[in-house]
Amino acid sequence: MIEVESNPGCGTCIRVHLPAIEPPSSGQTSTRHSSIAPFPRQAGALAALPCSGEVVRESDGKTILLVADDAPARKSMQGILRDAGYRILAASSGKQALKVFAEYSGAVDLLIADFRMPGMNGQEVAETLLGQKPGLKVLMISGYEHSPDESAADAFERIRKPFCGRALIERVVEVIHSP
Repeated sequence: MIEVESNPGCGTCIRVHLPAIEPPSSGQTSTRHSSIAPFPRQAGALAALPCSGEVVRESDGKTILLVADDAPARKSMQGILRDAGYRILAASSGKQALKVFAEYSGAVDLLIADFRMPGMNGQEVAETLLGQKPGLKVLMISGYEHSPDESAADAFERIRKPFCGRALIERVVEVIHSP
């Protein structure tokens, strides 16, 4: 997929999305494809942000606790959010997120958590942290439309995988500024 965006006085942004594939084993052709990467390969790609800068001003120094067990995805989201002006506290597991939150609880404005993680899932992390800080904004990352084990997480705002950097920033702005 190729996306082209042009704004007068700002320039043109061209994004090319290619599927990631596994190389065939020696002498065999492979039909097995890995999933399309949900985040840009280069963390902090400014192409994911509007050139006018309105999203950057929306950050207002807000702090986000980002919890995702997939390291490349977490690092990519961390870079995108940091480039948009947010302060990011990252954790690779629910247990680590609880430790980070205990250290910075007063500073955390938004929790972004992957719903499916080994050990403590995103919903469990959110419920635990909401018990410590009622009113904490939560954005759940999910790749599943209607999974029975995720139905209880419907109480939280969501963003569906795969998504681009711009969609992440737009969703974060919506959730942080929601009543």
